[in-house]
Amino acid sequence: MSPKIQDGQIIFVNKLAYGLVNPFTAEIFLRWKNPQEDDVILYLYENSWVVKRCIAIEGAPLEYFGDSEYNLIVGNKKISLSSIQFHKMRSSEKIPQGFVLAIGDNYALSFDSRNYGFVPAKNVIGKVIIK
Repeated sequence: MSPKIQDGQIIFVNKLAYGLVNPFTAEIFLRWKNPQEDDVILYLYENSWVVKRCIAIEGAPLEYFGDSEYNLIVGNKKISLSSIQFHKMRSSEKIPQGFVLAIGDNYALSFDSRNYGFVPAKNVIGKVIIK
């Protein structure tokens, strides 16, 4: 799967999609909606802005398969995992309350929720609008 957004591409972010963002921080102080499945979202991770696709939201069941290769099944999506990602994630049977699973479109090269865990929905500050 190739990425929708290329390096250096200018993107537009709807910072009102999920709530009212405090203009001087990366926090929403009035939330009216949470990210939905398939939204391309913007959030802060280790002081860097991150753009990933919301693959699934809180409560979504997670299935793991690890025979000759490691995979995560979420709904109708099959996502490949490295051995390290598989062993890190396999204890989670579903996405916890208040979190989302955010994964890059290029599964093979993306550093995302498979590496650093689920993203708190409260940390998502905008929805990316792709032209």
